[in-house]
Amino acid sequence: MIMKNAMKNKWRQGVEGGHPSLTGNPPAPLHLEVTLYPATFNKGSRSINKPLMKNKMHLTEAEKETLDWLKETGWYNWGIGEPYYSDVFGHDMPTNMNKTEEQMDTILSCLYRKNLITWWEHECYDDEKDGWFMGLVITATWRTYDFYDELTDEHIEYHFNGKDPREEDDATPLTHEMRVSPFMEQFEKEMIARQNGEDILSVNGNPMGGAMWNLIISHRDLSLWTGYDPKTEEIRPGGPHIQPNSNWRVKDVKKYFGIKGTSTHDPENPTGNVMYEFLRLYNWIQMKPN
Repeated sequence: MIMKNAMKNKWRQGVEGGHPSLTGNPPAPLHLEVTLYPATFNKGSRSINKPLMKNKMHLTEAEKETLDWLKETGWYNWGIGEPYYSDVFGHDMPTNMNKTEEQMDTILSCLYRKNLITWWEHECYDDEKDGWFMGLVITATWRTYDFYDELTDEHIEYHFNGKDPREEDDATPLTHEMRVSPFMEQFEKEMIARQNGEDILSVNGNPMGGAMWNLIISHRDLSLWTGYDPKTEEIRPGGPHIQPNSNWRVKDVKKYFGIKGTSTHDPENPTGNVMYEFLRLYNWIQMKPN
């Protein structure tokens, strides 16, 4: 919660949540940072003005190193035969990249949120334990090919029936204000710290970071303020409803997350409520694999 005193715009820390491991549950959610630079690519006789993936995607050094390794070594079918085939398991990546499990969880999570990898569960055998378990197979996406400028006409014809996926691409629901908000700045710094194996705020013994904690607490506080019910995903008409505490101010929350909207809910204009915009950001950060 935001404190209105000498600690104004600082956030109270708490103890809840945690960080699941890539070797078991899906990794912790991360954000997508996008910088849009206009570019034009040709599709047949048409010119489509869309930003190329390499121009709108920011990767940290660790993310680029990992993606390059996957492209050049891990995905040996890259660009030929079955270009989306993979037998690279997430639990092998710390050894492959000489990283700790926590570092690798964060790196792969970032790449997933940036739509440059995807994964699915697959049964595999553990020689040491002499038993089977479910692991995560990591594979490329069409955006990975686009990132390396290798999404060719032949690729599009064979795998997408000739319909260029970039024509209807909407890689992020985040607004510019969200992407340059104090929340995103803090979040990015903490994710880079995790990728480098540095300490960040821990919750129940698990690394979370202050930005993620702020997001979780603000979901609770804004739900009280706007009358949002997480179970039904409905907002009560009218408002504002319950102020989380006497020091809490919705304007501080808006400024921190880069969001806007009213504190009242009009059924005739549901997207005008501040909770609607907050949920765009919240649901993106909390996105889970399909």
